[in-house]
Order: sequence, then C-alpha cells, then structure tokens
Amino acid sequence: MKCFCILASAASILIAIPAIAQTRYISNAAPASVQSLSSEPQLTAQATHPSRASNLGDIEILDNNDWRARDARLPWSKPVMVQDDFDGNYLAVFDRNFVRTSTQEQAVVSNWSRKYIRVYVSNKTRQCGTFALVCRTTRTEVFEAKSLDIRIGDKLFNLTGNDGNFPVDDELAQALATAPVGETRVRVSLEESGAVITSDIGEKTVDAWKTVYADAVAQQ
Repeated sequence: MKCFCILASAASILIAIPAIAQTRYISNAAPASVQSLSSEPQLTAQATHPSRASNLGDIEILDNNDWRARDARLPWSKPVMVQDDFDGNYLAVFDRNFVRTSTQEQAVVSNWSRKYIRVYVSNKTRQCGTFALVCRTTRTEVFEAKSLDIRIGDKLFNLTGNDGNFPVDDELAQALATAPVGETRVRVSLEESGAVITSDIGEKTVDAWKTVYADAVAQQ
C-alpha cells in the first residue's frame, strides 16, 4: 500500500483552492485546427480515437498529466484528453465523491478511460468545532484501491488490479457506455487495511461514459 501522511500545522477550512492546471482546447469547428497541433509531438493522439474526438466539440487537454497531484485542478465529470507522454494521450472522465463523518472526510477519486479505471482514496482526519462549521484537518492520507466493485443497474462487476489500476474489458466498457443515469455505485476496498468504502458515481460522469466508451458499443 502506498500511504502518504501530512500533518496540518494550523486550523483550516475544509475547502482547498488548488492550483489551476494549464489547459488547451480542440474545436471541431474546422479540422485544420486539430491538424495544427501536429507540430507538437506530445499532442498526437496515439492511444485515442480521432473520429470520436472530432465529434466532442471542445475537448479540454490537460497539460499536467499527473492527475493525482494534490494541487491539480481537474475538470470533473466531462470528457477530457489527458496528455501522457509515455503511453500516449487518452480520452477520460474524472469523478470525485465525498463520504463524510464527524471525524473523517473520504474522497473517492477515479479516472475512467477506455483501457483502465484508476482509483485512489484521500482520507482526512478532522477535528470540528460546534456544529462542524469550522474544522481542522489533523492528518491526510492517500490509499490505493486493492479491488473495485461496480454496480450498474442489476449487473455487478468485480475487478482486481495493481496500485489502484483496473483493466477494462469489452464487456465492462459496453456496460459503462450504456449505463442508466442514477443507477451506478462503486465499492472500493483499500490495500493493507482492507477498509471498504461505498460511493455513488455522479450523473454527469455516467453521461460522459457514453463518449469515453463509445467504441465499445460500435463493436457490438
């Protein structure tokens, strides 16, 4: 398990304002605007689907491909193109859901792409004042997911992976592409501790799956 602990030195409000990731946009208004990017090798869509990309309208490109960085500002619940100089750029959608108690705040963060689902959990231990209006974060830990269960309607997919990375086969991709909004949940088991967290998936994320996994439906 990979775990990173951060001790807070002063009182803080829960909401952090992260650094803004640099972004660029591809417009489908004119194909030439896409081809103009060919002078930048890192933006060639090696692992993406250009035909799908051309139908997406404006696609946000994440120049910062370290999507797990604490100061990364991610565009949640919409299709984006993630720059990956090693494996090639890929289409993805990011989701985040919070599970809160009086002493803890757990954020289930997931990256859904055609090849992989990547998941980690950020856990904040808190001390709160009266009515929890002001809370102090005393410790932050990041945990890798050991297993991932995805419930889509009456279907249940049980996935195992390494370091929070779970491969997506065609059957799962087709189920994600056709998932009904409001009927999808995930259950994450954490490495070492074995703690289990159940979390909903945002409706906009489910809608974005139709774009990310569109090729799986086309293969049917």
